[in-house]
Amino acid sequence: MIRIFRGLPGFLIVTATIIFSFQDYNPKRSSSNSNNVLIDSTNYAMLLEKLNKADKLLLPNSRVLKNGKATYYYRRNRFKKPLSIDEINYLQKNPPDYAYERDFVLKSLQRVNSLGVSIYLTEPGLESYSALWIPIKKILKVNISSLDLGTVEFAKVLNHEMIHMAQSCNSGSLESAPIPFGLNQKLDKETSFYLSHNIYSSLNEEIMKSEIEAYSHQDNLTTGFALINEFCVE
Repeated sequence: MIRIFRGLPGFLIVTATIIFSFQDYNPKRSSSNSNNVLIDSTNYAMLLEKLNKADKLLLPNSRVLKNGKATYYYRRNRFKKPLSIDEINYLQKNPPDYAYERDFVLKSLQRVNSLGVSIYLTEPGLESYSALWIPIKKILKVNISSLDLGTVEFAKVLNHEMIHMAQSCNSGSLESAPIPFGLNQKLDKETSFYLSHNIYSSLNEEIMKSEIEAYSHQDNLTTGFALINEFCVE
């Protein structure tokens, strides 16, 4: 069985006088596995609503202390510059809409399902991945914690896995082990950090090349669709 892993993005709590947590997620479970939730057209809206709630929790917040000073706290990527006070104030007054990314998530779920791929929200336990493509079973497992990352990061997770699916098609079929296309590599410090995770240490050279390729192009949300439409001919 071929397994393709993607590590969880590195987020930090800064100025964390308060650390928020996300509400428990307890939808109806798949009858075949109590830890899996099958995602299809009947619950796309539910998933998008969970992402919307996560987006709101990820917005910068503030708290006025007894001395009258304000403490700002938010969840940020360790590889990006901290927000300035002006930037925080702007985001609080003008929260992002993420309409493009939300539309991408919906269309991605629909497209992946149209290929005959089963999508499951999972609680992976000791396995550390945000999403897992299993070609031989045509199953995409998505770590339920990935919803906590919000719409933008979740869209990248889906795009990353769609690139892997296209790599499988490039190898002959969706059920095949992925083969990279040879697209240009763009490894920044953040990507290199994720790839240094021990879940990648046992991968062979070809699979590692597939991972590097997917990481290099996951931020461009047109890539997964374009590759699938070209190489995954139904």
